[in-house]
Amino acid sequence: MGQPHDPAHTQHAAPSARTRVLVIDDDPLMASVLSRVLRSGHEVVVEHSARRALARIDAGEFYDAVVCDVMMPDLTGADFFDQLTERASPTLPRVVFVTGGSLTPRTTSFLATVPNPVLYKPFNAEALRAEVARIVDANRAPPVA
Repeated sequence: MGQPHDPAHTQHAAPSARTRVLVIDDDPLMASVLSRVLRSGHEVVVEHSARRALARIDAGEFYDAVVCDVMMPDLTGADFFDQLTERASPTLPRVVFVTGGSLTPRTTSFLATVPNPVLYKPFNAEALRAEVARIVDANRAPPVA
């Protein structure tokens, strides 16, 4: 079920009723940028390994949205998505992918068929915020009557 969580690789905003976003990117600089863009409106958790992120989800951690890099050495974004699919995870529709290119044929095929949104780098901060807001709104639980 992945490696134990390393607290040094996690950043948290102050606890609140804000939505929770999991950022998965093996590049610490990119993960930091994504976190800074999102933390004004969300509690952001950062993982540098999709395998560790999957372990968090398997352990029951809930995220309103997940921003996942596509090209990672440990477990690719496509592999992460496949693992969520195998588990029939409720996180599946909450994932937005980000990629900077250098795509393999498998990754190109994955991005052409995945139903989730994909942002191609470079994208602006507003595009990321808007996509995360759309994911959160689309997956919000209906009010209890």
